[in-house]
Order: sequence, then C-alpha cells, then structure tokens
Amino acid sequence: MANRSILSRMIFTVSLLTVIPNIHTASASIRTDRLSPGQLRVWNSIREIVFAKDGSGRLLHARLHELWHSVESSGHLIFIELPKQAENSTTKAGDMAIEKVDPLGDQHIIVVRLFLSTINRAYAEKEHPLDAAQFTPLAGLSRNARYAEVLGHELAHVERLLADPDYLGLYTGLDRELSSYFSSRNNQTAGNSNQEAQRHLERIELLENEVERPAVAAEAQIWRELIAGEGGKMGGHNDSHGITLFATARMGGK
Repeated sequence: MANRSILSRMIFTVSLLTVIPNIHTASASIRTDRLSPGQLRVWNSIREIVFAKDGSGRLLHARLHELWHSVESSGHLIFIELPKQAENSTTKAGDMAIEKVDPLGDQHIIVVRLFLSTINRAYAEKEHPLDAAQFTPLAGLSRNARYAEVLGHELAHVERLLADPDYLGLYTGLDRELSSYFSSRNNQTAGNSNQEAQRHLERIELLENEVERPAVAAEAQIWRELIAGEGGKMGGHNDSHGITLFATARMGGK
C-alpha cells in the first residue's frame, strides 16, 4: 500500500483558493507585512543568507539568490509567514499556497510559510558532510541556514508555478485526487473503500513526485552552496549560511 505519509506531506500543502478580479496593487514583491517584530528579525537573518557574498563580492548562494530574484520580480505578491508549526501537522517544515488567483494571470497572491519550531526539531548531523556530492538533508547547517533552505525549496515551487501552466495543472490535479480520496473514504462501503483509496493514494504519490522533483533539485543545489559557504566561514555571516533540507519536507511536506 502507498505510504500514508504522502497525505501528511500534501494535505495542507496543496491550496488553490479564491479567484477574484482586479487584484492589482502598486507594490508587487516578497512581502513581510504579516511578520511580527521578532519574526522580522529572523527573516532578516534569512535574507542575509540570500544576499551573502565572499571577499570578492561574489554571491555565496547563487541558486538561492536566483530563485529569490525570479520570484520577487515576477509581478506577483508573495507574503511570508513564519508560524511555529502547521495548524494540523507537527512535522511539516514549510508550504506554499495560492491565496487569490488573478483571472488575468498578472498578479496572484501567494503565501510561503516556514514552520520554525518544526525546522528546529528536525534531526540532522551537525558536522559538515564529508561528501557534498551526496545530498544529505540538514547536515552541517546552522539554525538560520536551515530556514534559508526551506525557503529555497518553497521559492522553487513558486517560480515553477508562476512560469509553467503545466505545473499549476499538477497542483490542481493533486488537489482533486486528495478531495476524491477523502470522499471515497467517507462515502464508500468498507468492501470497496480500501481499493478505491489505494488507487487514489497511488495517483497522489505519482503527482506528488512530479510536483516535488524541481523543488528537490533546486534544494540540493542550494544545500551544496550553503555547505560550501559555511565551510568558508566568510565575513560576519557564520551563523547565516546553510539550509533546511528536504528530509524536513519528508517529515511533513514542503
């Protein structure tokens, strides 16, 4: 049977909400309006990682910065939230949801959430990995660096969602499969329920793999950059370099 953790990863990640007209505003970017003063301090530490440079002025985390720039310049509104954990999950590291859809496609409203307490609890080796070619979730990364890696994973989702209509189709397809799964569990008799649920779970797993593939690839690249940055101990950013790896997502889904 398909792994039940699929549901814990995806149920609260797929969220395509209200379609409303005329969203357009004067300021479209990555927004921190929803953060408290304490959360804003954490966010600024993450932002330092995105823009960190070495002594020659070269970006330390080029892929993370590239994703940030792509999303920030997209013309859409991206709100950041930093709750301690997901309302219905203690194991989810982060998620992304479209809050409002612009029918013209010009300016959607999207929220990216990083669940800080969950990220803090995620287990990983504290030492830097001996082989950076092997993507090792969370290994060798400081706390703020973990937050940055979760952010990179979610920004990769946002970038692909905004650029590729087929990717949006994967999200909506996953949403339909999840709805069908719960409907079949609630409405069918016991004799047919398990078989129908199994079919939905298998389709959910296939869609989830397609949705996650580009984000995991970006995250692995970011992790290697951040590990290299932390190893260099550049400037005053020692506590800023690093990321939260996809293992955290597998605990609850990014």
